[in-house]
Amino acid sequence: MSKAKEFIEKLDNVATELLKKYGLDRNVDKTEYFAGDGSSFSAVNQAQKKAKELGYAIGSMDSDYPIGLADSTKYSYIAKWSKTNHEDRAKLGGVLLSKDFRDGEVFLVVFK
Repeated sequence: MSKAKEFIEKLDNVATELLKKYGLDRNVDKTEYFAGDGSSFSAVNQAQKKAKELGYAIGSMDSDYPIGLADSTKYSYIAKWSKTNHEDRAKLGGVLLSKDFRDGEVFLVVFK
């Protein structure tokens, strides 16, 4: 197996692990990976920029919990993860996931 294929498989496993951890048993349409440039919050900033380009409103950061994404034409405010319930989470169009939003890699996950 090539190094690139191994890397992609590792990323898929991390994203899947985080989705399961937070009970997000949803069909995934697209996953993007952001490594950042080494400075604090650079990966999450890159992921948020991409989410905005895709037309999503972005929820507030809440420790290392997921950051919700919703269609910006329908929603202008998304509560932080710890203030949402299952019904709110079911309305999300995607999430940003990370084990460490300050200095870690970030996954932008768009649901079908």
